[in-house]
Amino acid sequence: MNNTIDLSNAAPRPSVRISPLWRNSPKQLRSALASARRLRFFVLFVCAGYQVQGRTFAYLGVPGFYPGEALLLWTALKGKGGWLDTFRSELRAKPLLPLAVISFLAWGAIETLRGFGGGYSLGDSLRGLATHYYPLLLFVGLSAARYVSFDLMRKYFNNVNVLVGLAVAASTLVVGRYHAGFSLPWKQDVFLPGVPVGGCLLFAVAFARRMDTRFVISSSFAMLAMLLGPRSSILGAMVGVLFLLCRRKRRALTAALLAGTAVTYAFVAAFLPGLLPDFGGRVGALTPARVTARVTAIFDRDLASRIASGAGEDDSFVASEAGTADWRKEFWNAVIDSMATRSDWMIGHGYGFSLGSLLTGIAGFNDTLRTPHNFAIYLLGYTGLVGCALYACLLLAFIAEVARCPGSPVRDGIIAGGLSVMLSALSGNVLETPFGAVPTYLMFGILLGLARQWRPAAPGRWPRSLASGRRAPLHLSADAPRGWNFQVPR
Repeated sequence: MNNTIDLSNAAPRPSVRISPLWRNSPKQLRSALASARRLRFFVLFVCAGYQVQGRTFAYLGVPGFYPGEALLLWTALKGKGGWLDTFRSELRAKPLLPLAVISFLAWGAIETLRGFGGGYSLGDSLRGLATHYYPLLLFVGLSAARYVSFDLMRKYFNNVNVLVGLAVAASTLVVGRYHAGFSLPWKQDVFLPGVPVGGCLLFAVAFARRMDTRFVISSSFAMLAMLLGPRSSILGAMVGVLFLLCRRKRRALTAALLAGTAVTYAFVAAFLPGLLPDFGGRVGALTPARVTARVTAIFDRDLASRIASGAGEDDSFVASEAGTADWRKEFWNAVIDSMATRSDWMIGHGYGFSLGSLLTGIAGFNDTLRTPHNFAIYLLGYTGLVGCALYACLLLAFIAEVARCPGSPVRDGIIAGGLSVMLSALSGNVLETPFGAVPTYLMFGILLGLARQWRPAAPGRWPRSLASGRRAPLHLSADAPRGWNFQVPR
């Protein structure tokens, strides 16, 4: 029997086709619809919270049980429709990704037990385990992907970009320049307003249909957030944009966005420099010379100084920007030098140990410093080459799943965003910290689910199943509660 409930064309009042099995079960139907909407809302809310407020949102909760952990536990307890149900379905149909995630998690548990057995405290040993269970959020995203549409995610990216741009400006001015922010009572070094993790510029470009007003405003705020953020995010966004330029269907829109931004930026810098805000601190004024010098300082301090001074800028900030790059290189070399034996290379130092203790006594380093701001070096130091190899298998499994999806704007967004995240992770603390890892895994899980749903349409048309947020925004597959399928209007 095909137990199907089709609400996809509900307007203005739904006309519901219910099979005999469901004619006497309106309560179960309403409960299932409410459960689908709740899951969609909380997953997108948590993802947006991390993206817009970063560490501030990440530390809302009690130690060891923060929003990411709460979402993971809640969706696990949902039973049918939760991430455990999705995980079992994936394990039966497409086992490569689930097995890679479980292997990485198991190795993290071994390293945690090894650190605790080596005399480190249980709290310090467990802290590193989070890096290994965060990839489970991919399946939370896959669970939520059945209830979202292409159009809904396009609106989500545009709205989040605006919020991220406003939040990063507020944080830079209020906390960074005027020191007027409020610290969380239980975490004194975390302030409100918080520093956003980053916008969804690449996703917004991949999902955009045309250069409309909403897209231009959203992209402008996302670029503001990018310029005010870490230099790794600027480099990552540049790589993602280059990929989108290579995609024929994205090329015109991406080129138009870049050209419009460059012309506007150059015009304001040349004729209306007073309109460029000065955020103080390391960021300073958003002049083209200063932004270029900040990025160039990573590779060549002298060239960065010449760029800044040649444009009439005070080049005193170049030493600080180059110093952070030197700090990272010194840290990375210290971790590699600490691999003294074959055992160290293979299984690392284990969790509980602090990599910052390798440079104790040197300015800028201490025992509380856990991450060297490079995810590959982080895994090497704590879990050895085995941990690095298992995470590489996880990445390859995810890439294989994306490669199976039909060509679509969703798949382009996954690739562009993935390139950006990987580059940022090699010079920042993106994947080992909750404020970076939680939204990353959630978003890529949602996008993978959307990419699988994509169905090619006639030339010049968008697939009806994903183009309209009203016609088919929610989908429940055969492994949904009680084994039935339905579609719900937004």
